[in-house]
Amino acid sequence: MKFNPSQPLLTIALSMGLGASLMSSSADGYPAGSAVSYAANPIVSVGGSFSGSDFALPQSPIVAPAENDVVITDVVLGLFMNSGSLCGADVRVEALVDGEVVGRFVVPHGDSNRGRNGTNVHLLSGMRIPQGGVLELRVPGRTWACGSDGNWWLDYTLSGYHAHN
Repeated sequence: MKFNPSQPLLTIALSMGLGASLMSSSADGYPAGSAVSYAANPIVSVGGSFSGSDFALPQSPIVAPAENDVVITDVVLGLFMNSGSLCGADVRVEALVDGEVVGRFVVPHGDSNRGRNGTNVHLLSGMRIPQGGVLELRVPGRTWACGSDGNWWLDYTLSGYHAHN
């Protein structure tokens, strides 16, 4: 077999051409939905409480600004009970955005007459409040094992971020 001087050059040229065709361009990441806003402080956090006397009243903890959405990523609910008897309880909480239910949570309380139990929820995709929208919380129901609700209150904290479309 004879050595052909153009063979190594042809091999190099083909290798370079194949490498160039397989080489990908730079990766650009674009969010599929809302993106975090950096124009101002993007963090949103609000807290409040319901008590035994005002549980039926909805709370409007967050109104999204007209210029961007708000995305809630974390919900913390704490139930405190002070009853004269050993009482188990469950309190249901609904989150509504512009009147539509977007989340339901249950905060259980064990069989004790005093103490605090809680629920911490990290929402991977979040609850979106559109521009100018209102997020309300309400307690549509509760269950008491002893038939009496005693003294109770439910604390909440919601956190997330401002986003733009």
